[in-house]
Parts: sequence; structure tokens; C-alpha cells
Amino acid sequence: QPLREARPVPAPAEVPSAPPVVGQDSPPVAEPAADRVRCLECEAYFPESEIIRFGPASVCAGCKVRHLQRLAEGAPAARPAGGRSAAVILSSRNEIRIGHHWDRAWAAVRQRPGLAAGSTAVGYFIVMLASAIPLVSMVAPLFLQGPIFGGMFLVALGMLRNQPTGLGTLFDGFRRGYWQLVLAQLGLTLLIAAVGVPLVLAGIAPLIAAFVKAQSSGVAPGPVLFSGAMTWAVLLALMAVAASMLAGALWMFSLPLIADRGLAFWPAMEFSRTLSWRNFGGIVLLVVVIALMNLAGLLLLCVGMLITLPVSLLMLASLFDELCGDLDPAKA
Repeated sequence: QPLREARPVPAPAEVPSAPPVVGQDSPPVAEPAADRVRCLECEAYFPESEIIRFGPASVCAGCKVRHLQRLAEGAPAARPAGGRSAAVILSSRNEIRIGHHWDRAWAAVRQRPGLAAGSTAVGYFIVMLASAIPLVSMVAPLFLQGPIFGGMFLVALGMLRNQPTGLGTLFDGFRRGYWQLVLAQLGLTLLIAAVGVPLVLAGIAPLIAAFVKAQSSGVAPGPVLFSGAMTWAVLLALMAVAASMLAGALWMFSLPLIADRGLAFWPAMEFSRTLSWRNFGGIVLLVVVIALMNLAGLLLLCVGMLITLPVSLLMLASLFDELCGDLDPAKA
């Protein structure tokens, strides 16, 4: 009897489908949608509710283990390719965790202290030098500040994402998005000036009035008049500084949005204003903590600022990375 008749080959069994992952109620879609986010690992699109955040990285539930294994093995974190739209980011609830951003910033400084301190020192030195040269200082800062500060954010983001980053990254703002960075920095300067300058002028006005009155009467201004005017001037100057800090906090993401995500200056400023306003309380608290930290570094004979300035920049970059580091420029 033929063997094939004595022992017939059984029909191949159907391969069972993979069991659904817990928490994944709907399958991924092939094409992006307004409310879908792309997984950094498998590059499929999922609803926001099925995405797990690891800093700026968006990972689906099925790729969670693989992503954690890559991070545990020390593999460089991939740069977020972008997947979330501006509408999804603005509708998300965010918690500004100051301790978390401090931990990320301090870990990056300890890992590459030379790059952290060197890039910050070189960046601020270039800006200060351009502002100190006679005649040149009237024009040069306008064309230098935006690209330099954008490059400083790129260095900080590269350190946080474990990407190949060096001192040359500091000058990437001159190679991409240069005019957008210039326009954004100009707009930011004008906005801060519009808020702070009137208060400063209002503080100087009482002092000028006291001296003019004394000159017209031929008598030196009395101590009471002078002390009252000085107190008013100091209070208004402090109010001007606080108002400028608040204005800066609203548009603090403009430069990294241009340098890292490739937005134009006006959409970047508008998105920064809207995002910061929705998280205004936490962002203001973070800015106050950073200001106090830099004040402490200034009091330590300015030497402490070699540490506090890089940490401050990295904390701001960490906040940007978490809030909108995976913004899809096409959906902004």
C-alpha cells in the first residue's frame, strides 16, 4: 500500500492570530488621522488613549516591552519623527513635573559636563560680545541671538535624547531656519519690551519729577520725597522684570519649535503662546525656580552659573521635549 495512503499528510493547521494586547481595543490604522499618534517603534498609528509616553517618545502598548529593552541596553533614543498634531497636543492634559525635568537635566550634565558647560558658555559669550562692540552692537544681536539660542536648544535636546551632538550643533541655527529664528527673536524682544519698558519709564518718572521740582525751587529734594520716589521706582522696576519673565514664559517654545520641529516663526510663536497659556501655572513656577537657581549661581561669584545656566537650559529643553517634541510640523 502506498505510504501516502497508509499515512495521509494532515492538512496544515491555520495559524492562530496573535492575541490582542490588553488595552488595545482597536487595531492600528495605516493612514494618519487628526486624532491618531504614530508609534516610534512600529510606526503604525493609534488612538491617543492607546499610546504610552516615554518622554517625547510615543509608543503603542504592543511595542512597550521592545522600547524598554532598547532603553535598558543603552541604545540611542530615536528622535521623535513627529506624529501628534497641534490640536492633539493642545487638548492633552499635561503636568509640569519640575523634579522630573531637574533629574533629566542633571543626568545630562553629569554624562557630558564639558559639552553642557562649553556650549552654553560659548553661546552666551558670542551674544555678549556682539552686544559689547560699539556700533556693531546696534545690529549684530538682531542677527545672532535667535540662531545662537536656537542652536543652544538643539545641543540640549541632543543631549537629552542621547543623539550624536557636539559643539558644532551650536551653529546649526545658521544653517537651517536662520531667518525664521531671527524673526522669532525679534518678535520676542519687541513683546518683552512692550511689556517691560512702560513700567520702567513709569518708575523713572517720579525720580525725574523730584529733581525737576528741586531745580525749579532751588532747594535739594527732601529725603521723604526722594525716598518715596525711589521706592516707587524700585517697585515698578521689579514689576517690569516680573512682567517680562511672564511674557518670555508665554513664547519660550518659539525658538525650539523652529530649530527642532521646523515651524515658521509666526506659527511657532502662536503655538508657543497657546500651549504655554494652557499650562501657565506650572510653566511660571518652573521659570521662577530657574530664576532663583541662576540667582544663587550669580551670588557664588558668578562661577556657579557655569552649572546653573546649562541645567536651566536643559530643564527648559526637557519640558519642550515632553510637551511637543513629537509635534508633526505638517499638522501644526
